[in-house]
Parts: sequence; C-alpha cells; structure tokens
Amino acid sequence: MALTICIVFSLLSLTTSDRNNCLIFHNTADRTSRGLTSVPKDLNIDIISLDLSHNEIVTLPNNSFERYSMLSTIILDNSRLSMIEPGAFSGIKRLLNLSMERNTIHFTELNTNEIFRSIKYLELLNIRQNWETMESSWIYPYLGHLPNLIYLYIDLTNNPNFTLSDVKKLTKLKIIRFEHCYLTALKNETFEDFPDNVEQIYFGNINFVIPHISLAESDVLKPFPNLQVLSLTKIICSLSDALKIVYPFQNKSMEAVIYKQVGIPPGNSVVLNETMVSYLNKVCVKTLVLAENDIVCLAPNILASLNYAHCFNTVYCLETDLP
Repeated sequence: MALTICIVFSLLSLTTSDRNNCLIFHNTADRTSRGLTSVPKDLNIDIISLDLSHNEIVTLPNNSFERYSMLSTIILDNSRLSMIEPGAFSGIKRLLNLSMERNTIHFTELNTNEIFRSIKYLELLNIRQNWETMESSWIYPYLGHLPNLIYLYIDLTNNPNFTLSDVKKLTKLKIIRFEHCYLTALKNETFEDFPDNVEQIYFGNINFVIPHISLAESDVLKPFPNLQVLSLTKIICSLSDALKIVYPFQNKSMEAVIYKQVGIPPGNSVVLNETMVSYLNKVCVKTLVLAENDIVCLAPNILASLNYAHCFNTVYCLETDLP
C-alpha cells in the first residue's frame, strides 16, 4: 500500500499505520489537506500531537477531542473554522499548544469563557488572522482561564480593548506576537490591561495594506517594565514616532530593539538625526537593528554619541553592519 509521509514533530520513534494511510512518528498524527469536515475518530487514542490544518472543519462541536485525552498539541490552521462550541476541548488532560490561525473564528459570538476553561495548562495560543474585518468594537476572547500561557499570537484591532479578556491574569506570559496591526494609534492606554511580566513583543504585518499609525505616544509600552525584545516589522509609521515608544526603558537594559521596514510611506528617504534617536539615548541596548527603513544618511557620530553606546554588541543599519 502506498504510504503518505506525515509532517513530523518528533523522530524519536516510528510506526506504520495502514489504517490511516500515513506514518505516525512518536504518537504524532498529520491529517493535513485531507478534505476533513470533522475531527477524525479512527486515530490511535494515545496520540500527543494532531495536525488538522488545511481541511474543511467549519465547526468544533462539544467533545471533539475526548477520544484523544493525551493530546498536548492541536493545530487547526487554515481549516475554515468559524464556530467552536463551549466544550470542544473537554476531555483533554493537558493541552499545551493550540494553533488556530488563518480561519474565520468569530470570537465575539463565542462563549470563550467556557471554551478555554478546560485547557488551563495551555502554554501557547495562536489565533492570528481570524478577522475578515477588524472593527474597533471587536471583543477579544476571554483568556482569564489560561494562567499558564507563555506565548500569545494575536492580531491588533483598531482601538483594541483587552479589559474583558482579563489578560491581567496571564502572569506567566512572556512573548506576544501581534501579527497584524490594524490600529491607527499607539496610545498610552492601549496595553494597560496586560501583566508586567512580558519580555518580548513583536509587531508586524505580512504586507503594507494596513492603516497608517498616525499617533505613537511615548508611554504606550509602560505596562511592560521587563521588556527585553521589541520588534516592529512592516509598520506604516514614521520612524521618529516608532522610536519614541522605547521611552519607558530609559536607564534600563534591553536585549534587542529591531525596526525593519518601518516608514511612511515605504520608499520615503530618511535621515537619522539626533532628535529621532533621542529616546534611545538612555537605553542600554545590546542589539540595535534599523534595517530596510529607507535610511539614506546618518548624522555624524549619531549612534556613538548615545549615553549607552557602549552597550551595543551589534548594530545593523543602512543595510550595512556598523562598527
């Protein structure tokens, strides 16, 4: 019988499953791109990872995964998923990773208070690219039942409001990735509901068909006093405004500040001057990346004149490594 090789997460052991017409590696099942309309019920009950990406699973009814109580990873990316019933993940003992990106899940219409209640051990939640439109009134899912969450991958609406999400309870959260930034202003109150334990934040967009951020207030990142990595990629915002948001980290150390393809509009030449880098002046940054931002000129000794210039281990600017 011809066998389809599955995408693997682990190569620790290998068994052949003729019944599922695939190879199963260390209790990992890959059922991607099979045209499935529901969670299959004929897999080994002891699988720990299940990839159902690129299928036609529009709805997850209650107890969809109860047969597979040992699951630690579920991937449902790009599966046309739009509806999740409150008990969809009931029966799973210790789910650690859940990815449901590139779907059309209407979290505003779901009872996320109950959906996430049964998976309290979750460490990674990926729900990026789930909005066809990002209305300012969009309600984020309730996340207060996920106290062990470390990684959160989510989009940013215009005027985002996380109050009802109860994100303050995410006291182990370390890394946030905002894949799509639909907001037009970075205000001081934008992230005020988040806990102070976050160490890395990534703002990005997959293209430039995104609103222009016309306002960036200097204390927008103040809720994150322990931030070590700040990254902005493909953001339509003036570079001077984007640099302003490092202000809360004056007289503190950071591992990396990365600004790549930040500009307004893309292709507009920029001269990096003393005023633009003034907010970096008192921040001790080990790695500074200012790449592909259409910087055509540096004011003389502009980076060397910074108070904490001695902190630099790596500086990347103007497409060239600087000494």
